[in-house]
Amino acid sequence: MKHHKQDLQRGYDLLVEIFSSISTDCIEDLELIRKEGRAYPMSATEVRLLLVRCLDSASRGAHGRGDHATAQRLDAEHDAIMARVLSACMPTNQAAASAVGDETLALTLQGHEGAVPHHVLPTPVFHDRRIPVTEGFVDVQDIRLSSDNKRLKIHVEQFAKSHGRPPGPEDLVSMMSSQANLVGLSGKDEFAIVALAQSIAAGGVRQPPIISYAGKLLDGNRRVAACLHVLNSDKFRTDEKARARKIRIWQLAEHATSEDQRAVVIALNFEPDQKVEWPAYIKGRTIYDEWRAIMDLQPNVSVTRQREITRELAKRFAITTERVNRYIEMVKLAEEFEEHHTNLRDRDTHEVQHKSSDYFEYFDELGKGRSPGGVNHTINSDDTFRSLVFDLLYEDKFRNFAQIRGLRYVPESDEWMALLREARDLKDLEEAQERVQDALDGSRASRATERKMGGNKRIESFVKWLRQVPVEFFSVGDKNAITEANLRALHRALKLVEGHLPTDLRNDSAKATQGT
Repeated sequence: MKHHKQDLQRGYDLLVEIFSSISTDCIEDLELIRKEGRAYPMSATEVRLLLVRCLDSASRGAHGRGDHATAQRLDAEHDAIMARVLSACMPTNQAAASAVGDETLALTLQGHEGAVPHHVLPTPVFHDRRIPVTEGFVDVQDIRLSSDNKRLKIHVEQFAKSHGRPPGPEDLVSMMSSQANLVGLSGKDEFAIVALAQSIAAGGVRQPPIISYAGKLLDGNRRVAACLHVLNSDKFRTDEKARARKIRIWQLAEHATSEDQRAVVIALNFEPDQKVEWPAYIKGRTIYDEWRAIMDLQPNVSVTRQREITRELAKRFAITTERVNRYIEMVKLAEEFEEHHTNLRDRDTHEVQHKSSDYFEYFDELGKGRSPGGVNHTINSDDTFRSLVFDLLYEDKFRNFAQIRGLRYVPESDEWMALLREARDLKDLEEAQERVQDALDGSRASRATERKMGGNKRIESFVKWLRQVPVEFFSVGDKNAITEANLRALHRALKLVEGHLPTDLRNDSAKATQGT
C-alpha cells in the first residue's frame, strides 16, 4: 500500500505540474484531491477518470474564455498527457495485473462524442453480486479476443495441436468468423458473426462488452469479433466502420476479485439473455468439470453429500438441480461416444468433440430409461448395439433425436439389427436414413403385434380369476371388498367390451340376460 500511495502521489503531482503549465482550470480541485489522497488514495481507475474530467473541463474553459490556442493544445496533447500521468501512477498496478496472469495490458477508457468515462449507476448486479464498473470508450482494435473463452475451447485446442502453437489474435478472429480451416467444422457461420456485424455496422454496439481491470475480455467475444469483421471487410462503408471501431465498454474496478470476474461470466452465459448463448455442450462440460473436480477431492461421498454438491453447483450456475444432473449424465454419455470414436475408430479428437457438441441433445435421450425396456438400459446391456448407435450418430444417420426413443426395441430382432447395420455402411445419407426409419417402424410394429397376442392370455387369466371371486367381493362397504371407484371402473370397462361385440354375440348376450 505504501508504494501504491507513492505511485499515486507522483500522479497527482504530475497532474498539477501539467495543468500549471497549460491552464489554471481545475488546479484548486487537484490540490484538494492531492491532500485528501495522502489519507485516502484513489485507485488508478479513479485517477484516469479524474484526468479525463480535468482535461475536458480545462478544454471547455479555455474555449469559453476565447483562449483557443490553449484549448487546441489540450486537445492535441490529450493522449500524451494521459500517458505521462498514468505511467507515473500505474507501475504497481500493472505489476499486480501481471502477477495474476492476465495476458493483456490495462486499457485506458476514453471519452467519445461528448461522453466521458463514468461509474455506472446504479451498480450492476451479476449473479447476486454487486460489482462496480466504469463505462467509457476504446478502439476495438485494442481489445484482444479471449483465447480461454469456453465457447472456443475445442477450437483453440484443435488449433494448437495442428499448428504447434496457441492461436494469435488474427487466428481467434478467423475462428469466430468460421474461416479457420479446422477439421470437423462445416464452414457455416457458427457464431452468427456476419449477421451481428451487419447489425453493428447499422447501429453500433448496443450492449457494451465487459473487460477486467487489466483488460481481459470477460464478455463480448462475439461483439468484438463482429466489429473486427466490419473493419477488415471491404463490404462496409466508412461511416459503418467508424461505428464498429470506437465502442462503448464496461471495465471492472481495480479491486475486483476473480470471483467477481466469474460472476460476470456466469450471469451473462448461464442466466437467460437475448443473445447467442454458449452451446449446451459447452455449458454441460463446464458444469461437469466443476462437478468432477469436487468429486475427485471428496471420494466415496454419501448420497446426501452428492445432493448437496448438486445444489451448490445449481446455485453457482443459476440453474436447477435437475439441469445440473441432466448435464452431468449427458456429458458422461458424450465421453463414451468420444472414447468410442477416438480409440476404436481412430478419429481426430477435436473432430469428434465437434460432433458431440452438434448432437449433445441426443445424449439426453440416450440417457433416459435405465430400467429394463428403456433406451439407456438397452444400449448398456449390449456393447455391440451401443457401438452401432454411436456409429450411426456420428455419420448423421438419425433424422432427429425423437428416433432415439424407438431404439429400445430394435435388438429384439435380428432383422431390425441388420437394417441398422446396413444403414451404418451405406454411403448415401438419404438411403441410410430410410433404413434406420424402416428398422424403427418394424420394431414398433412387432411390439404392437406382441401386445395383441399377449392380450388374449391376459384376458383369459382375468376372466378365470373373475369367475372364481366370491360374490361378497362386490359388496360395496365391506372393508375387504372391491372399492366403489374400482367397481365403477370395471363396469365401464365391461360396457366398453360390450360395444365391440359382433351383432350375433350381442344378441346372444341379451337373450341370456333376459333368461336370467
